[in-house]
Amino acid sequence: MWRHRLPQSGGKLPLPAKGVIDSMQQSRAKRGGHGQGRRHSGAGIRRIGASEAYQARQSQQEKFEAKQNLFENMLSYKLTRVICTSQFVVETNMHATTRFAHHIPDGVASGGHSPANHGPMSYIDLAIMRGRPVAIVTLSCFIIFIITATTYWWRTIDDDGNHRSLSSLLAPLSHGLTTPNSASGDLFPIGKKVAVIVETRPLQTLIPLILHFASILGPEWPILFFTRASTVSTLSAFGHGSQPFKRLVNSGQVKIIELPTDPYLGNYLGLSHFLASEWFWGQMGPAEYMLNFQTDSILCANSGRQVEDFFGYDFVGAWHPWVPGAFNGGLSLRNVSLARKVVSTYNIADDVGGGTKDGEYEDVWFCRKMKTLGGRFPDEKRASEFAVDLVWGERPMGYHGVSKDVQKDILGKERVKQMYEWCPEAKLAVSQKEIIELNEDEKNSGAIVEDVQTTGGGSLSFG
Repeated sequence: MWRHRLPQSGGKLPLPAKGVIDSMQQSRAKRGGHGQGRRHSGAGIRRIGASEAYQARQSQQEKFEAKQNLFENMLSYKLTRVICTSQFVVETNMHATTRFAHHIPDGVASGGHSPANHGPMSYIDLAIMRGRPVAIVTLSCFIIFIITATTYWWRTIDDDGNHRSLSSLLAPLSHGLTTPNSASGDLFPIGKKVAVIVETRPLQTLIPLILHFASILGPEWPILFFTRASTVSTLSAFGHGSQPFKRLVNSGQVKIIELPTDPYLGNYLGLSHFLASEWFWGQMGPAEYMLNFQTDSILCANSGRQVEDFFGYDFVGAWHPWVPGAFNGGLSLRNVSLARKVVSTYNIADDVGGGTKDGEYEDVWFCRKMKTLGGRFPDEKRASEFAVDLVWGERPMGYHGVSKDVQKDILGKERVKQMYEWCPEAKLAVSQKEIIELNEDEKNSGAIVEDVQTTGGGSLSFG
């Protein structure tokens, strides 16, 4: 099936001219070599007669045809396109061999044996030899591909055992080529987890506290800061704007979201209704877990625990001393999907008088409704490992209610002292009632704005 691809010479290989044979024999005589295919006598090198040369060429043709038939039989079960590819390789190497025939050892040119393997060498042998570098290069590329793919697979595993996308791995490299606004939505998108703080007062410790939480939680926890435009403008004017906080906002790790005008958040009732609204939980995006923290809460840098250790629960916070089975929400971890189911099924406005004169606090309300829906909760000991409020636990991951006088009365001075020794940054959560006072230069900076009627949800810039 290959003969029609050979040079047009009756299906046989072209025979070298007599002058070529004479030249080759003279060259061998001058070199005085000892390779196979040479005949020696005392008087010198005897020329090969025309009859013997013809027989040698016939032998070469017969060997080629025999090897061709064997090769065809071996490949008869393979796909047609593989055979066609083999034909192309043979033809290509035949033409290449013809051009460089004068460099081939005499034993090969005359159908003899190659010095390398002492066996018949044909055009197929040469094609295979010439194809070895290609095979080596192909194999090397394949090995490099396997190593690269395996390395990428291993390096893209995050702390939760999930695989990050290639774009998320390359995002830090492209950060220097993007503007702050374009980077804010790309570098730190909401994924499995998100942290939230709702605060409308321009407190002195507010920015340092958010920076602390961002440092403890790490870049995989984007922080949603729900506030008002007037609060952000005051924080921006104070000291002409915190540069570390500005970097977090520009990078997108902290996202400032404008609150809607209603409800009023100046009391527990308004805050509870807001935290139990579908609008609020809709801002969590695809997050599975939400960490809620307030200005009187803290995470301790000395702790070996992390928030992810408590992902097996639907609601966990400091153990509540007065409501059995409930947890304090000021520093709490919540299952987003179950919380959404609660607010879509129940209305907090229907449950009043259960906790305070303003109505039932949202944390107690969520715990009760989640329990009705089959929620999972820790016991008192496990909850005290997460956070401590009014029920003591040794060296927890965090604290809540640090600024409350009742905490000092219930826990006692000795345990409050132990708290600060274990978690010195808890002092950030003590002065949570001190409002920023701007100087004249800051007041005249032009950064201060007034709040307007809004439905909320827009992004606010800083600085």
